[in-house]
Amino acid sequence: MTLTHHHKPGFKKSLVLIAVLAGLYFVTGKIGLTLSMAHANVTLIWPPTGISLAFMLMYGYRMGIGAAIGAF
Repeated sequence: MTLTHHHKPGFKKSLVLIAVLAGLYFVTGKIGLTLSMAHANVTLIWPPTGISLAFMLMYGYRMGIGAAIGAF
């Protein structure tokens, strides 16, 4: 069994992926906050974490910028 390394996209593709991740983080964050039980800012389910982790594992640490942008 061979392990493959993550794919490092070019600059333009990185910008598109960062924008996609920022959008996904923002939207899934809003959805996650609607699932809160006690307070408006506390939730047990936080999908943006898994999505941003998957992006960073697949495309490299540069995708963390998209998570940071989507958080605001």
